[in-house]
Amino acid sequence: MSTHYIKSLDNYFKLVDETLQITSLVTSSYSNDSGSTEVSAITISSINDSSRYEGIKEGFLTSSMSGSSAPQIITQVEYESVKEEIKSYYLEII
Repeated sequence: MSTHYIKSLDNYFKLVDETLQITSLVTSSYSNDSGSTEVSAITISSINDSSRYEGIKEGFLTSSMSGSSAPQIITQVEYESVKEEIKSYYLEII
């Protein structure tokens, strides 16, 4: 059993084999009339079906996409850094 950290576009995922849990960190930004705005979200999902979880995991790990849109395996440090940025963002706007 292991934990996988993946980046796909502006999304970061933590997949935990032992619990079948997928945590996604979504970060994106857009420009509007008053300037640039960042949007972020944290989603935690537990998949109750191991074959479904394995399908999602394999989709990330064996993706045939290439270039900047291809999922990338990242380190726990990279994932935690993004998580901390999102936490700080939420604390600022609350």
